[in-house]
Amino acid sequence: MRRIRVILEGRWIVDSILPEDEVEPVVDACKKGMREGVTCLLFDINKYINPSKIVAIEVNEVKA
Repeated sequence: MRRIRVILEGRWIVDSILPEDEVEPVVDACKKGMREGVTCLLFDINKYINPSKIVAIEVNEVKA
């Protein structure tokens, strides 16, 4: 399991814990949204973010 932490402008932090094989597609979607100026992205169930406001993306291993 891995935790994806997205830090947005204004010090907002959004976390999601996903299985190993689902992490890369989510990170890729965030990066693509940042490049293309997408304003709304479903990050996790009931968690929408604005990729244009992303400051940093962290991926850490979590022991379940």
